[in-house]
Amino acid sequence: MVTAFMIAAALQGPVVTAGVNRTTVEFGDTLVLSITVNSRGIDWVRLSDPELEGLDAYGSHQVSNVRRVEGEEERRTERLVYLRAIRSGSAKIGEVRVQQGRRVATTDPISILVTGEGPTDPGRNPIVARMIERAPPPSDSSEVSVFIVPSANSVTVGQQLDLLVFAWVPRVLRNRLRTAPTLQPPQFSGAWGYETDLPPDLIEEKTVGNHVFDLYVHHQTIFPISRDGFAINRATVSYNLPLSDSFMSRELRHVVQSEIPEIELVPLPDPGTGPVFSGSTADSLTMTAALSRRSSEVGGAVTLEVTLAGRGNVVLWGEPIFNWPVGLNAYPGETSVENWRSDGEIFGRKIFRYLLVPDSIGMLNTRVKAYRYFDPVSKRYRSAPSVTATLVARASSGALVSSTDRLPLIAAGGQAPVDDLFLMVPVWVWVTLILAGPAIVFAVRIGEGRRSVVRKQTPVARTSLWQINNRFGEVLRSVSPECALLEGPSLEQTLVAAGVDRSLASHAVRIKDRLGKANYGPDGEGDTKELVAEVDEMARALAGDKGPTYTQRLRGVLALMFFVLVPNAGAQELTAERLYHAGAFVVAADSFAVRATNDPRVAAHWSNLGNAMFHSGRTGKAVAAWVRAGRLAPRNRANLRALQKVPAWQGGSQAALHPITPVEAFIAAIVLWLSGWLMIILGHRKVARYALTLAVMVGLAGELVRRQYDRPTGIVLGDETPLREAPYGTSDRTKTLSAGEAVDVRQTDGAWLLVRHGEAVGWILSREIEHI
Repeated sequence: MVTAFMIAAALQGPVVTAGVNRTTVEFGDTLVLSITVNSRGIDWVRLSDPELEGLDAYGSHQVSNVRRVEGEEERRTERLVYLRAIRSGSAKIGEVRVQQGRRVATTDPISILVTGEGPTDPGRNPIVARMIERAPPPSDSSEVSVFIVPSANSVTVGQQLDLLVFAWVPRVLRNRLRTAPTLQPPQFSGAWGYETDLPPDLIEEKTVGNHVFDLYVHHQTIFPISRDGFAINRATVSYNLPLSDSFMSRELRHVVQSEIPEIELVPLPDPGTGPVFSGSTADSLTMTAALSRRSSEVGGAVTLEVTLAGRGNVVLWGEPIFNWPVGLNAYPGETSVENWRSDGEIFGRKIFRYLLVPDSIGMLNTRVKAYRYFDPVSKRYRSAPSVTATLVARASSGALVSSTDRLPLIAAGGQAPVDDLFLMVPVWVWVTLILAGPAIVFAVRIGEGRRSVVRKQTPVARTSLWQINNRFGEVLRSVSPECALLEGPSLEQTLVAAGVDRSLASHAVRIKDRLGKANYGPDGEGDTKELVAEVDEMARALAGDKGPTYTQRLRGVLALMFFVLVPNAGAQELTAERLYHAGAFVVAADSFAVRATNDPRVAAHWSNLGNAMFHSGRTGKAVAAWVRAGRLAPRNRANLRALQKVPAWQGGSQAALHPITPVEAFIAAIVLWLSGWLMIILGHRKVARYALTLAVMVGLAGELVRRQYDRPTGIVLGDETPLREAPYGTSDRTKTLSAGEAVDVRQTDGAWLLVRHGEAVGWILSREIEHI
């Protein structure tokens, strides 16, 4: 058999076969042409690629094997050509021609069916078709040429501009290439671009004079955004030209660049008076508004869609302006964009969505103001007429929670003052306070052995009312600097806030009033000795006061915060609270969740979030929010009562709440610690021992609470949640948990968590609990 093949090969010359992996492809798909050549003898075999119609070759691979049979060389060459369908309909692979010396072998042509309607047909895009008709001719019949042709030489900001890149490749040069040329379209800045109608490697055969060219075309559509910064770079064509006909020869890379087109960008004219200009450029723009339903109960949610449709750069169309009625709360939703081509122009629609929640009964009319835009065709400003959407809000049918059954909301007042103090004071200050007590006692003990302290009281000058006034002013300033400038109820309130007993503060007000009458009254100075005695008595009383306690100072700060902050807070319109009271618990929960995320140390946000979650049916998430609030404000009765609404919540070993926060325990320990050392200085050693011991115990208790709060804990979200023996769904249940129960997280294995609930230990999915 081998001998017969060799004789036939010697008589007939080279034998060539060609085939494809499939004969039917969709537009844009690829296929592989396989060419096999068997030849004998020492003569060189020349293989020519076939002519292609409706197909483009974007790569090739060739392998040759040589062996010696009965004293003669036998060569087998395999060549793979990678093709892509670039035109719908019928495509064709021409004959493959092989020549060895004088002997020639060919294959039959191969027909390919290309299905699908591709956008490469220039006739489908009139703009591209007209531009291809006026494509500039090649500059040289033997060299590659590339040009950029714009659809217009002058455009307005926001107007559509089409760019076509033409690359002329001589067929003689193209046949020498092993891979297709690469056309790189121009880059641009200061403009918005859309997908092209044509792939960058589209080939059309053109005959110019007596020379045949392959024409590569690339289409781009852009919209200049701003006159400043708009620029178009050069387009390039690169190809690798073999240095010889040998397949193993080196290739030399060539790059050809185009010129940069000159395009005048005209700015928008002055909009003048009229409706507010939206900043959009469009043609034949229309605006419509539609509600998901025309009526809703108070607290229900309705979707409003406002649609802008027309021709132009859809993505950059601005948002319309609304007149929202009183009694309707609007929340922006998702914005979607759709665009398409028609006769080469970009058309589309932009849909703005809003969630509407009514909080009062009646007909609520939402008016969308007239949408003003610039029309680049008529070169003038136009307006899409205003539209109105009417929502009928009716009373709740009883599905919502009644106002008497709703959990009360907590007013957000910021962080606790103790936490504020802890966060504002640096760590080194707390360390200094801890060491200050022993250091002072040590210094006092040394001082007592070296010297004695002699205390003398400086007599107060009593020569005139002016000196008495100065003396009383110094006494008041020793309590608070602003007290010397106040009088009447303001002075009393300030002294009480500074920690002075109310009866003593009232007496100070009376003394200041008597001094004023003595100085400026019609009766003259009066009894100066009595006034001097009262001032001295007040000075001794204030000097004997140990100073305001922490509770007194805290009370004063809270009072100041109340008088300063409460009037402003009362004047604000809190949307989340209005939604909650209107019964829109789901939307209110989203609003409270945003607040809790932005200010996670405000207990009121978490407590209110839990209330909204509870009334919207998400019991597990409600308990998790209440626990977070309880850790920040452990003695808030409203939050504790809310937790009792969920019988399944028992605190657990990790979720239990304590009557004091770690920060409060730490500061209380510092106060007791300093008080103990102060008692040592004053000689009350027994009291000091109790204070120091209690300080250590309180500090350790706070540390234990902190460590417990830091350990991972979760709240079960749903009822009938299984606790499984192993981390997979078909494992047996060890226990069934209810929404709101607390578990201790021990281990993580992918999406599974090993948790403990009481004495039971098992696996649960991470999504089935809320981490706290």
